[in-house]
Amino acid sequence: MSLASVTFEYHDGVPVARLEGEVDAANARQVLDQLVAPLDNDIRGLIVDLDGARYLDSAGINVLFELHELLSARRLVLRLAIEPDAQLARILDISGVRATMPVHEDVPGALGAVRA
Repeated sequence: MSLASVTFEYHDGVPVARLEGEVDAANARQVLDQLVAPLDNDIRGLIVDLDGARYLDSAGINVLFELHELLSARRLVLRLAIEPDAQLARILDISGVRATMPVHEDVPGALGAVRA
């Protein structure tokens, strides 16, 4: 049983992955596979909406770093979206995620950055 779910929406060809639930060592690989499965080189990037994520352990944080590397290797951009007061926002600071990849306050802001 997976503690996390990933669903996709598309906004003018830009995929937005909504990550909900908990990502830990037990399901991190599955979550990463779900995040990269629908991607192709016809897109400019991917937005991951973390507002519904309740918990990321070190394996969950590593999913974000691996996703960033995979997309960068394909010359695609990764943008994260999370409300500043969300439970996981501080974890993104402590873990160095925010210093490595752009984090936006909401999906519209991230969409604007991908389209620019």
